[in-house]
Amino acid sequence: MCSIFKKTEDCLISSSTHRLKGDERGIVSQEFAIISPLLILMIIGIFELGTIMLVNSLMEGAMRESSRYGITGRADSGISRESYIRQIVDEQTLGFVDMDKAKFETLVYSDFGSIGDGEPYIDGNGNGAYDVGETFTDENSNGAWDADVGEDSAGAADDVVLYRISYNWPIMTPLIGALIGTDGHFPMEASIAVRNEPWE
Repeated sequence: MCSIFKKTEDCLISSSTHRLKGDERGIVSQEFAIISPLLILMIIGIFELGTIMLVNSLMEGAMRESSRYGITGRADSGISRESYIRQIVDEQTLGFVDMDKAKFETLVYSDFGSIGDGEPYIDGNGNGAYDVGETFTDENSNGAWDADVGEDSAGAADDVVLYRISYNWPIMTPLIGALIGTDGHFPMEASIAVRNEPWE
């Protein structure tokens, strides 16, 4: 209560201040304004991670479907086996994977044990890696040492074929990109190795 000795103006200010201290209207909207950017970013990040898992699953399914066709040796008229296999991969990834930017390959090996092996060489300096000038066995007769002995092809009857796709998924959320990506992309890869049927 204001005493009769206080000025009326002082009394009004004191009364208004007391009312404002107890007024909590609008607090929720202020808190939401502070939290909402983080909340929205988190929701977008969850969708992004879900999309990455979906695309990775689609790529693995595409490798299975393309290899199922490839092992039969079937060749439709008007299109090569390799082109049709690539078309299957494009269809199975539902447009999520840009096949012009993806690296898709079918590599033929003599057996499952040689998948990913490089051409044999003599490690002259003992550093555990091939260096230019070191002696090597040119298994594919291309005149250069190859880190992978697989030959580009869908293979013949009884050949072991590796189907492999690599794709850099463009990350839309900067925060997620900083945590899991490289230069704004998330690298994904799927592969499967099969032996072609003896169709001959």
